[in-house]
Amino acid sequence: MNKLSLLLLVAMGNVVLPCARAQTQEETDLRTANIAIAASIAMSANAQTRTRCAVTPCLGVSQAEIGLALIAARSSPGSLKALSELARFKLDGSLAEDYSCNVLRKGSKLKKWMEATTPSQLRNRCVAEYDAITRSHASVFPASEVNLVCRTEAEIVAALGKLCKTGLRLA
Repeated sequence: MNKLSLLLLVAMGNVVLPCARAQTQEETDLRTANIAIAASIAMSANAQTRTRCAVTPCLGVSQAEIGLALIAARSSPGSLKALSELARFKLDGSLAEDYSCNVLRKGSKLKKWMEATTPSQLRNRCVAEYDAITRSHASVFPASEVNLVCRTEAEIVAALGKLCKTGLRLA
């Protein structure tokens, strides 16, 4: 069977390809939450897409707020790591407040994860996520806007330092 035939069978749902590793529900939730947060921040940072909710009424909680709530709902190692790694994004407004409150609520449980973060890895991850979101919409999301979504390494260090000083002493 040639590659084209195999691809057609897969596309039609007639072949199920084995996955390298099945994800747990928590891994799926965390991946989905991170995508929702990254996409929402990218949309709000862009002049063309920022007004989308002004043109088409959006009701309810934003994707980013739902993603943050999903990540913060658990105190498992995966969720605590994901929560600490959100420092890679430039959060503002109510999302930043919710993030700070969740960090304060978790307190010293986050210390291990905050200390283990590598700012350069977080920055690179954020840039890669932004690139993945915007690649197919390059005319709407210029690459130059990545710094409106992702913190620099210095900003990540400062954000983690501030969170550590205020929140990690509490719990």
